[in-house]
Amino acid sequence: MSLDRRQKLDLYDDVFGGPNPYSTLTLRDQFGAHCTLTNPQPAEQSVTIERLHWTDDSDLPRDILENCVERGRFGLIARVRGAEDGGWLKDFLAGADGRIFLDADGHARISTALDSGCWWFKNDVAYVYLPFGQADRSALAKGVEYRASARNENAGYRLELELSVSRP
Repeated sequence: MSLDRRQKLDLYDDVFGGPNPYSTLTLRDQFGAHCTLTNPQPAEQSVTIERLHWTDDSDLPRDILENCVERGRFGLIARVRGAEDGGWLKDFLAGADGRIFLDADGHARISTALDSGCWWFKNDVAYVYLPFGQADRSALAKGVEYRASARNENAGYRLELELSVSRP
């Protein structure tokens, strides 16, 4: 409808209440309060953390181990299955709640998170760095077995994790 036509019709009793040439004449409410369409939920994306390595673990691929030593990294490296490729992993890490908690009876909870900027993708397996801050590093007790759990608070993303880890 042209601006002139809207003004000339003098529509005061329509839904939008007047001849304002910039008001809306029709509105399609696709996902609002009056919508009758279903809003499909996206499929949940998930990965499985199948192992946690310390950054000085000799079982890590050699280049990852060397990179951790070279950069002075301390923490864990998560071995992750289920990522389709590096691009998919990058998007997953950006959207997922990557917080991981380490709990042991009688010890302070240690909190870390998957580092979305530090990961490797090798032979369909991803390795993601979980850094420890100085306070968590100080709280870490050697020889104590910690239960690892994922927070998983972001809808549409899930980290599967049922592991324990101890610092030798």
